[in-house]
Amino acid sequence: MITRVILFIVFFFKVSGLLAQVNDTFVTVSPGLHLDRLKEKKEQILTYADSLNSYTQGALPVFLFDECFDTQASLWHDLHSPVSLRWKILKKVNNKAALKRILNTDDNRLDKKCSYGDRKESEFDIPMIDRSFRQLIRKRYDQLKEK
Repeated sequence: MITRVILFIVFFFKVSGLLAQVNDTFVTVSPGLHLDRLKEKKEQILTYADSLNSYTQGALPVFLFDECFDTQASLWHDLHSPVSLRWKILKKVNNKAALKRILNTDDNRLDKKCSYGDRKESEFDIPMIDRSFRQLIRKRYDQLKEK
């Protein structure tokens, strides 16, 4: 009787161990997940751009005061391709009047520069990280003025 109990316990643990190995190596694939994330990132960039395109007066969109906005790697296309998110947003802005109103805003927070690029341990070379939001808005405004 004891032998049967011991055999049953050994058998039980062997089977549960085998099942655990199968479950541990089981891969769940979600088709289209990468494309969904890219679409979400593009929509988020467009939302930021729309908030600038529709700006008329009053409080500025809060993201304009984040001088290190470009370091939000979750909005990059991938981690191996750092981009200036601020410039990516501004390239989608085509309302010169809104940009001019933002430039005329007397808020020093628009002039702050991110210190990320100054750090020696910076992992990524992010384009235009050394410029303030006001400088980038001025650059985009000048581009639109030339058209």
